[in-house]
Amino acid sequence: MFAVVDGNKVYGQPGYRHPYMDYEGTPMWCWVRKGIRDLVNNQDLVENEDRNYIVGYICKVISKAQKKERAKRTSAVPYRKVRSLCKRQ
Repeated sequence: MFAVVDGNKVYGQPGYRHPYMDYEGTPMWCWVRKGIRDLVNNQDLVENEDRNYIVGYICKVISKAQKKERAKRTSAVPYRKVRSLCKRQ
């Protein structure tokens, strides 16, 4: 399952890049990577792709969900404040 990236770098070799480099090294990356490693070691999961792509995709999905949740909370706060101010008067 090796492929050439950037003309000469191969998956799994030092220095290769993947589309999820922004997440690599974050606490979330470490937790997800450990979870996948545990599942593979327990034979609960079979990897058909390079692990960095699997971990990166899951981190991307979690990150997007967190951003949506934050946006919901921040957009709702002004409404609650205005509403509570109106009730006081």
